[in-house]
Amino acid sequence: MRSKLDSADLGGELWAGPYRLDSLIARGGFGFVARATHAPTGRAAAVKVMHADLFADPTAIPRFEREAAIIFELPHPNVVRVHEVGRLADGRPYFAMELLTGQSLDARLADAGRLAIDEVLGILEPLGGALAAAHARGIVHRDIKPSNVFLAEGRAEGRVVLLDFGVAKLLDNAGPSLTASRATLGTLPFMAPEQVLGQPLDTRADVYALGALAFAMLTGKPPFGDQATAVVRQIHLHARPPRPSERAPVDPALDEPLLRALCRDPAGRYATAPEFVRALRTASSAATSPPNPKRHAALIRPSMAVSVALRADPAALADGDEALLTALETSLPLVSAELTAAGLVLSKETATNLLAVSPTPPDPPFARRVLEACVRAYRRVLAGPLSGQPADLGIVAHVGVLHTSEAGTILPGGLLDVTSWSPAPVRGVVATQQALDRQDLPRSPFPNDPRFFFLER
Repeated sequence: MRSKLDSADLGGELWAGPYRLDSLIARGGFGFVARATHAPTGRAAAVKVMHADLFADPTAIPRFEREAAIIFELPHPNVVRVHEVGRLADGRPYFAMELLTGQSLDARLADAGRLAIDEVLGILEPLGGALAAAHARGIVHRDIKPSNVFLAEGRAEGRVVLLDFGVAKLLDNAGPSLTASRATLGTLPFMAPEQVLGQPLDTRADVYALGALAFAMLTGKPPFGDQATAVVRQIHLHARPPRPSERAPVDPALDEPLLRALCRDPAGRYATAPEFVRALRTASSAATSPPNPKRHAALIRPSMAVSVALRADPAALADGDEALLTALETSLPLVSAELTAAGLVLSKETATNLLAVSPTPPDPPFARRVLEACVRAYRRVLAGPLSGQPADLGIVAHVGVLHTSEAGTILPGGLLDVTSWSPAPVRGVVATQQALDRQDLPRSPFPNDPRFFFLER
């Protein structure tokens, strides 16, 4: 990103009213933010200016000024303060805000990976208050995500600051349309399903986003991953969110309030952001600290695991092919039924992936029963739901170890870390050398990797 401003930004000007624009802080689809100095007082500020190439759009100026008005009229300690609003000489609007020092929540997560529950609640509680103030005025933020939350240093009003109301929705006033030009209607990994579909929404869309934010802080990723692809969009709309405790060493007591906030039906969510945060704090008070995986690394037990992955053509998913969606929804239950009948138990399950493990160490007869179930499940799915569909099924079996606590709770690592023992995405049934130990099943070599063998392809 450029650190200096140039004529493309300001048409030759380096001033916005009384503010001298010094350097670039950030650039977005609708405008840029510059570090600035208020000439009369010497006070540092952040100035947001609309992009020059949007000036010809008749809706752009009202939309930009509406963001400034929303923030200006929302005097909450955890919402960024607006000092004043003005126009450049060429007529483009700008608004000057307080200049924050510190780091975004996005940067904090990049550094830490995930956060402890006490820090999560310390961030969620002021955000919940800011959203409650916005909702009381009929404002839905619509873009709650880590990059729009700032962790300020030395700020008297509060460390946590909510930014960017650029795509906010006024419930009691239609206002200028936000669907035109380059305005963004949210960020997919944190959007409520009704928002993804462009349906009418209310303040509970922000409750969903706050739940997704909490999920990301606790586990390191939002519920359906952090990529905004057509495949993720379909998973987001049709899959149940996973339990946080399945993704990271998070106490299972926190699962229920998070999953309620992430309910696909708005009626099933908490009515307000503070209500969700209070429920999460209550659950955290009842929770016990999750075991430390490093401390209990010696507590391991042999097990057999089967990883299953569905992959569909992204273009067909993006088109919303109903037959394909139905096929995907019915394929994994068939595989799951075969694996559980063979003696495995489900450990993780999403719309397109599942992981099943054995509850006891697998002897050769047990392993053979599981491998035969994998082949049988693959044949059933290929001949049934996926017949003629632009989708693939991959099943990989392996024997290794599970990490457990002294109480028997399964911890991350070992067989739960599928990427450490499974090959790249495959079509067919693949077994590792460990899974095939003392088995005489027909097999063929896996290309360029002697650790794996095809049982069916």
